[in-house]
Amino acid sequence: MVTISVLSKRIDRLRLRFVSTDEGQIDFTTPQQHRSTSKHDRLQRLYDVHQFENLSPCMKLPDDVLHDIFSLLAEQVILPLQEKPVALVLSHVCSLWRTVALNTPTLWTDVAINFYPAKEDDIHAWLSYASQWLISISILGFLSDSDFKQMIHSIALRYRLKRLMVHICFKQLEIFLSEVKSETLEGLELRCGRISQHFAPLFPLDNCPFPSLMSFHLDSITHPLDIHWFYCLPWNSLRYLWLNTRIPLPSLLQCLKQTSELISLNVLVSDDVGRHLPSGKIILPHLSHLRLRIAGSGVQYPFNVLSHLIHPNLQTLHLRAPRIHWDSKLFSDLSCRSNFSNLQKLEIVGGVSHDIPIDLLLKDVPQLCELRLHNGVLVDIHMLVGLLTGEVGSNLTFVGRLHCLNLGQLLTMVEERLKTSNRTGQDTTPTRSVLVRYAPDWRHLQDRVAALTAQGIDLILC
Repeated sequence: MVTISVLSKRIDRLRLRFVSTDEGQIDFTTPQQHRSTSKHDRLQRLYDVHQFENLSPCMKLPDDVLHDIFSLLAEQVILPLQEKPVALVLSHVCSLWRTVALNTPTLWTDVAINFYPAKEDDIHAWLSYASQWLISISILGFLSDSDFKQMIHSIALRYRLKRLMVHICFKQLEIFLSEVKSETLEGLELRCGRISQHFAPLFPLDNCPFPSLMSFHLDSITHPLDIHWFYCLPWNSLRYLWLNTRIPLPSLLQCLKQTSELISLNVLVSDDVGRHLPSGKIILPHLSHLRLRIAGSGVQYPFNVLSHLIHPNLQTLHLRAPRIHWDSKLFSDLSCRSNFSNLQKLEIVGGVSHDIPIDLLLKDVPQLCELRLHNGVLVDIHMLVGLLTGEVGSNLTFVGRLHCLNLGQLLTMVEERLKTSNRTGQDTTPTRSVLVRYAPDWRHLQDRVAALTAQGIDLILC
């Protein structure tokens, strides 16, 4: 009889249960209903395809199904090993599981390393097996200069890498960019600390050290870095760019001119966007997600950045600043240029210098599905009624946070509007959630709020 109780905690998080049988075979059963997750949904589809409910309990799972299940169970392995990872657990259940586990790359190739030269043998023992595939490695914590150089030569230059995350301090950035080379590296994340602000930028290298790079993440919030340091990267092939360091607008635009394949951009711009207005338009035909953060105090002008970009396929726009100047006319002009013709989600974090005219905004982007205003805006009660009944923003599934001064009046107007139009909220598609800020006690109105919820109008009060 095979005992696999050691797997129960890990498997429970995927909402599955493996049970051993007297014949030593593994039966697959579904658990009680839990909140659905994407992993659970995928496993449920596998369950339906193979119709395990009709199989005898003693029959084994097909190898390809085991492979998919093991892939979903994969977790990051921390080296040197402090506990038995799921890869070793699965490979010691039975010979069948061992064969499948040893041939499931995701069980072995996602590795985090506490780098100690004295423990290198333990580290290489794992990596030597994983090296038959591309490896994703995260180096945990900052290293001394000597250990950093040792890590480069014993790990970064020794194995074929898919992704690499490393902490950088002081002169190590120059060492890293000049010595590390990888033809297979697709994702690079640098977390910088204690970087001297007096370093001169590197001259562009003759050859790009990472020709296959598609994702670059730079985190140096406390010590801003000149983007010239990274001109050696293949900007023309980058698809995912996260720059968590203050970048002057001219430098950012200069870099973006080379990123024609960019899909996602997350950037922190220094607080000079109101003073620098470089000329020229930058076309980003594949950009679908833009997260624009502006540093500094006072009112910031995100449209001074957006006005230089052409992104016809943008689906998500996130703006963040302590206080944002909302330019309705410029937003409308950009919409007319098809910059926001595919926009599905607009999120604004920070105060707004002028209340955003929701009606005008929705005329410019009628296809908008989500409008998230974290600090809230005050809107006319008639506009609130229109949002709740679906007469305004017919495609919205979520809008908030909006201020309401008289909740009772709002509920009465919504109820009357639904009654006079001889329809219910369920006639409005899609079902929408409206987040409303209302300070006074509203508990005496909760039955009326619940009645609207039952009709498909989810009024969320805070």
